[in-house]
Amino acid sequence: MTQKRDAVPLILTAGFILLVLASNVYIFTQPIAEFGDYGANSLLVQQAKHFKLLTGHYSRWHFHHPGPAFLYLFALGEFVFYDLLHLVPAPFNGQLLIAILFNGSLLCATLYVFQRHSKLPAPLALLAVYVVIAVSGKPSLLASNWIPEVMMFPFLLFAVSAASILAGATRDLRFMAFSAMLLIHAHVAQFLFVGIIGGGTVAYILARAQRQGHLREFLSEHRRDFTWAAAIIFVFALPPLLEIALDKPNNLDAVLAYQRQFGDLRNSLATAIDYFACFLLFVGAPQVAIPKGLAAVLGIGFSRPAVIVYWVALAALMVTAMVAGRRAAVGQRSVFLRHLTLVGALSVLLFLYWSTRITGGMLVMNGYFIYSIHLLAWFVLLAAVTPFLDWRVARTLNVAAVTLLVAGGIAERAWMRYTVIGWPDVSQAAAVVPDAPFGKVAVGFDNANWPSAVGLANSMQRLGKPFCVSAEWGFLFARENVCPEMAMADKVWLAREARSCAAPCRYLYRGAAFSLTVSPAQPVTLPVEAGLGDSMDLDRSGFNGAEKTHRWSGKHAAIRFWLSAELPPAPCFRIALTGYALPGRPAQLGVNGRFLGTLSKTELDTAVFVVPREALVPGKVNRISLDTENAGVVGTDRREIGYGFVRMILRAATAEESCVVARR
Repeated sequence: MTQKRDAVPLILTAGFILLVLASNVYIFTQPIAEFGDYGANSLLVQQAKHFKLLTGHYSRWHFHHPGPAFLYLFALGEFVFYDLLHLVPAPFNGQLLIAILFNGSLLCATLYVFQRHSKLPAPLALLAVYVVIAVSGKPSLLASNWIPEVMMFPFLLFAVSAASILAGATRDLRFMAFSAMLLIHAHVAQFLFVGIIGGGTVAYILARAQRQGHLREFLSEHRRDFTWAAAIIFVFALPPLLEIALDKPNNLDAVLAYQRQFGDLRNSLATAIDYFACFLLFVGAPQVAIPKGLAAVLGIGFSRPAVIVYWVALAALMVTAMVAGRRAAVGQRSVFLRHLTLVGALSVLLFLYWSTRITGGMLVMNGYFIYSIHLLAWFVLLAAVTPFLDWRVARTLNVAAVTLLVAGGIAERAWMRYTVIGWPDVSQAAAVVPDAPFGKVAVGFDNANWPSAVGLANSMQRLGKPFCVSAEWGFLFARENVCPEMAMADKVWLAREARSCAAPCRYLYRGAAFSLTVSPAQPVTLPVEAGLGDSMDLDRSGFNGAEKTHRWSGKHAAIRFWLSAELPPAPCFRIALTGYALPGRPAQLGVNGRFLGTLSKTELDTAVFVVPREALVPGKVNRISLDTENAGVVGTDRREIGYGFVRMILRAATAEESCVVARR
């Protein structure tokens, strides 16, 4: 009888996942060429397929999240469903397929743990999942491989297994360890939730055993459970620990640098409450609603009839559960449900605290995992009410739930359909990119075009065409793909708008999304000019993104270029630099390590500096540097702000111009 009961969640969850797959049947028919974040992750997935990946996906704050667990999972999906079985038409489709199957496995494990403690009807639980997904408008929580969207079911299993352990089922330590490490690998902030909830759970059961006077016997009796959990933690911890040991600097250094820069940033408690309310009311754009206050958040949330119906139904179930709880005898009250309620409440408190520490915009993607609170609430309330239902009523409700699931899955397929829009241009363009005769082709692009560029790079790598990018994009394209010398590499330039392309430059591809030009490595002749936009001939580092009127440098910024072996017959050269410094933040200008002067004017100005002929190095890469030792944050702008760069021109001095350096 027990085995039959344990099989019910597996069978029903398998049927539910089949409905999800039927809603996303395009995965089996339409090849998807990924770009943007998906392309950046796929670059790492390709490393994982060769067991070379030791860290997780990139953060926009220029570090990587702790671990590669999900990326190895997606690599497995590519290998099994595309390379081996040919079930899907493109590698990325294999990633999507295994993400759906993995979410189903985590959901099944959650129901399995739950039903060992409480009578949670699996059909009603699955219907609750369907309702939450439908009302949230986030089918991506079921069918996406974007890392922020794959965290809900790991967090759900983590919370349920923690409550199960607190209720005495130490064998679920392996479930808690597995889901906890998934969360940590996915996001560095999960150390907070896992450390306090997971660590607190283990500390509590050990303290309870110690208080009862049989800690040694407890550890001996359950040593297998603790051993399994420790082994799981070790396997997950090994890749990031290896990266810390092998790389200098390593990802931990990047995380600590982020902490030093943004660690003192705080949001108000009111902002944190507003942010959490956005998830309670399924507000899809917290960054828009939060500045208007809690009243606006409530107004936006309850402006949708579906949200009103959802909360009326949840409130009715809550009242029913409270009435049932009062009628229940003390022995009938579930210890597990009480512990799960406490775990859910602690998760909310930790979420509020974490929300006060979020850097940057309060985006919905930051907190997708907290949607699991909705599922926990439904599961607890359903489990509290079910024991008091007549068996005929319970059976009727289960049949109705299965009927609604099947009918909804057929009639409202869009509620579970998450369409990842591919970008065929990136694969078509990659196909015409020539192989580099020497080393790698450098991929160049303006900042705004990075989603297309990373898609192009990913498609090139899949075709076996090595590429590289400038050092400032190493965090996104992976450090292994940084050009050793960008200025001397053959370049493929991606642009949305038309660009001048005179021989030896030529067009490779012109599509609806972007165009590609290719230019062989060649030295530049004077004059050399740099503006706000990026250029095929110049390699920048240490600059922030271009704004409309200027481009902030960081503490150390540089413009590098391969200078022609033949210089004009001038006794000296001149640099005209247009921009402005912030008060108390002068910038020092240099050429190839030679100091030229200081830029300190706080209004927009063009300063001209003499460059001795011997300062330039013909036929080699030359470097113009801007160093602002006092660069740092400005107000709420947490970037490293130095000099306001506008334009730079390096040219030969005319016969009428002096080569004497002015004292000023």
